[in-house]
Amino acid sequence: MRGKRIVGSMIAAVVSVALPTAAALAAEEAAATHWKRPPAPHRGQYSLRPSACKACHADQHRDWSGSLHRRAVGPGLLAQLDPKGDPATAASCYFCHAPLPEQAEMTAGARGEYAPNVAYDRTLEQTGVTCAVCHSRAGKIYGPQQRDGVKPVPAAGIKEPGHGGFTALDLFSDARFCAACHQMDEGYSLNGKLLTNTYNEWKASPQARDGVVCQDCHMPDRRHLWRGIHDKEMTLSALSIEPAVEKDRYRLTIRNIGAGHYFPTYVTPMVEVKGYRVDAAGKMTQGSLRTGRIGRKVSLDLSVEEFDTRIAPGGEFVFSYPRAPARRGEKIIFEIWVYPDLFYADFFDHAIGRGGDGMKVDLLTQASKNGRASPYLLWKEERPAA
Repeated sequence: MRGKRIVGSMIAAVVSVALPTAAALAAEEAAATHWKRPPAPHRGQYSLRPSACKACHADQHRDWSGSLHRRAVGPGLLAQLDPKGDPATAASCYFCHAPLPEQAEMTAGARGEYAPNVAYDRTLEQTGVTCAVCHSRAGKIYGPQQRDGVKPVPAAGIKEPGHGGFTALDLFSDARFCAACHQMDEGYSLNGKLLTNTYNEWKASPQARDGVVCQDCHMPDRRHLWRGIHDKEMTLSALSIEPAVEKDRYRLTIRNIGAGHYFPTYVTPMVEVKGYRVDAAGKMTQGSLRTGRIGRKVSLDLSVEEFDTRIAPGGEFVFSYPRAPARRGEKIIFEIWVYPDLFYADFFDHAIGRGGDGMKVDLLTQASKNGRASPYLLWKEERPAA
């Protein structure tokens, strides 16, 4: 969501400022044009529903079906919105979660007034960031440059191409494409930092300097997976985890070697590092638990930043655990747990406890259940206590 709902002597210095190249300016203009909100309405030559795309793009549809883009309009979002009573707030959230004009129940007029949208498609709305959100504009299909020898395979009885071909745009392989929703320069700031700043984090990263863009990691081989912190394999690939034993402590160094943005980039996840002792029977020793947290912790009303321990690209987080005399059979356990939806789950539970705070309790309950089911154990090591 874009709004607060749903961060002596004088030395003369000469500073040279690199001007953007013509190619960079052209890319910026292409991104702005493609992501103008709302996009131009569809003209009806083909269906916007992903079920229609599946006929020729089965692999992409399968990957998308399991992605977070598919769930961009879920119970947590729907619980908070009242498109008829507060259409402006709904529009601000749908700016990224469901930006097609056909996904909006209400539409804004020239003077900013809202009226029922005659083109509204409820099924399309609930598919969230669907195929057409990225690929369809004003009755035309756009996509990346076609790779040699690769073409969609239509289902039996389907004439190809069903939408009159497509227009290739280099923008689909440019990080600016993703910035349309993963960089909110006009969004909410807290403690001088935007809540959604992923694109700018990438621009300052080693990956950006090496020409590695968002799509290289989140869409490998052009797969429509968009895996991130919810995925254990993806998260592990972003980190190096290095245990060490020192004279008076154990040290666990966690480095961001693969994410081309802060780890994690948003306020919603939290990563917890744990160290504790267990006796010979495997029972935790009382008082032995130590924890460290990696993330950006903010209050549920977004008014206070409690801490920000995220790891910048190339940076590190160090967790220390004291060494002490050990009993026979005692072990030290280190664990790293990932809570991808912790902020959301806490927010939903808080609202439920207050009777919904004007939101839909049944949807809040389902959203909380989904959020509480997402944590996973990322890494674990045990060693004899010293």
